[in-house]
Amino acid sequence: MSISILAAAGLMVTSVQGEDPAASYDIRVAVDSDEASQTRVDIVVSFIGDDDGETTVTLPSSWGGAEELWNVIHDLRVTQGSAQFLAGENAAHRILTHAPGARIELSYQVIQDWAGVPMATQGNNYRPTIQPEYVHLIGNTYFLTAGDVDGEQPVSVTISTPEGWTLASDLEHGAINFNTLLHSVFVAGDFRVEERTIDDATIRVALRGDWEFEDSAFADQTQDVLRATHSYWQSPGEEYLVTVIPLQADAGWSSLGGTNLGDAFAFFSDPLMDPDRALRTLTHEHAHTWNPGRLGGLDEGPNEPAGYWFSEGFTDYITQRVGVSTGLWSVESSVQQWNELFSIYASSPVVSAPNSAILNGFWTDGNLQRLPYQRGMMFAALIEHQIRRSGDGSIDMDDILHAMLEIGVAEGTPNAPERFQSEVLRQTGVDLSNDIQRYIMDGETIYLEADTFSSCGPLETFDSPVFDYGMTGHRDEDGVFVLGTVDPNGPAAAAGFEPGMRLLDRIGGRYGDASVDSTFRLEHNGQIRELSYRPTNGHFVRMQRIAFDLDAVDLEACGDQLSGR
Repeated sequence: MSISILAAAGLMVTSVQGEDPAASYDIRVAVDSDEASQTRVDIVVSFIGDDDGETTVTLPSSWGGAEELWNVIHDLRVTQGSAQFLAGENAAHRILTHAPGARIELSYQVIQDWAGVPMATQGNNYRPTIQPEYVHLIGNTYFLTAGDVDGEQPVSVTISTPEGWTLASDLEHGAINFNTLLHSVFVAGDFRVEERTIDDATIRVALRGDWEFEDSAFADQTQDVLRATHSYWQSPGEEYLVTVIPLQADAGWSSLGGTNLGDAFAFFSDPLMDPDRALRTLTHEHAHTWNPGRLGGLDEGPNEPAGYWFSEGFTDYITQRVGVSTGLWSVESSVQQWNELFSIYASSPVVSAPNSAILNGFWTDGNLQRLPYQRGMMFAALIEHQIRRSGDGSIDMDDILHAMLEIGVAEGTPNAPERFQSEVLRQTGVDLSNDIQRYIMDGETIYLEADTFSSCGPLETFDSPVFDYGMTGHRDEDGVFVLGTVDPNGPAAAAGFEPGMRLLDRIGGRYGDASVDSTFRLEHNGQIRELSYRPTNGHFVRMQRIAFDLDAVDLEACGDQLSGR
């Protein structure tokens, strides 16, 4: 199967040769000058209806924490073929009645169903963004499908944009099927595109807005990250696209994140992007190109978060290995990141929550959303230590993951976490069943052995004060955190915090760290003040830390252990 691409005057045509597409999508972006330069996104989709004369049309529903995505679909209608819509089983479904096996053409408009511009207070807003100057669209949030969809079925896509608009999409990367269609990103408008290469594969970075860095510098960093992750996975270069959307942010407010789409990464950040966080985020997200999909994937649908300990936590573990082994960041920085993890994990109010709680609350509870990252990374270190010990250091985590990648994923293959457990048993004889039950399913707190990072320093275990702000609140319409309740017996009340205060900025301390004072700049009754206090409730929690002595440690040996060399 091959792809032919025609690009001229803002028009891209992608078609499948040698195999009839199961559906054809025509995406038309236009600016209506009669309506205050309002941007429109219209889609026409063509397909063959089912042989029984009834075809289920499925609208986007939920993805990446975004719910009720069918609200972005407007003016859905039949434009070719004698067909009629009937109500489906829920808001995301329609039943289309038609002559058996008839060709059907539908049209609909994609709208931005939220007001304003992307804000840092929204974080990663994956819903369609349609602005006068640009559009940003992720496949799962705006494409509808018809009938029983096989992800491997080929599709055809045509995209047209206004004259002068820049277009960038990973739909340009090769043969398109339903899987690649839905896991795609498409941007157009006032974007600037930088290109780099890895092993003759083109890497593109599409940015818009103003940043404190040069486009070329960010593209160079992206190339370094992608080359590093390809090196870790012993994989040749592949085409990849990074889109970067600026988020409007008030002073003191920051947000950075995004989502990996296999051969693309949709990046969201406030204009004051922290370069270190951006580096780690991009490294983590590019590692998702392999984990979990190429290692076996996760259970799809509502059960997916049950496997995030592997897809997210293990990816964080891989990120550290990649960063240190390729020099993306220093050994000292990696040790610092590990010690921050130990502190945040031990202080988490849900540290002992069972995996079922993550499954049910991942998208609604911030603590449960962070837990599989923390727990999975801790568990990866625990298992790595067992694997190395079982083979006297001759086998490590890399050997397991690379073997999984080399074997490949066949139809009916167990998901990635199950394959990992089987591969560890096959190569080392270590049965992880009890460990997975204890630490992942039941949520028992993980404590690593003292020699887990022996080349970097002993792992100390000690009692540390419990982190507790002693106050709660909410973001107002301007994104400012307003105190709602202050525990009268907690540390914040004793420091002078009161309900109604607006916290403008944290200028001292770190979230999760009760060993230092937290200092806030706030507004109260029209006056700006600063208050400092030790955010702890007087209780203690068992915590661990790498006792890293820069003057005494062998940095090369420490780096070798952290990177798996």
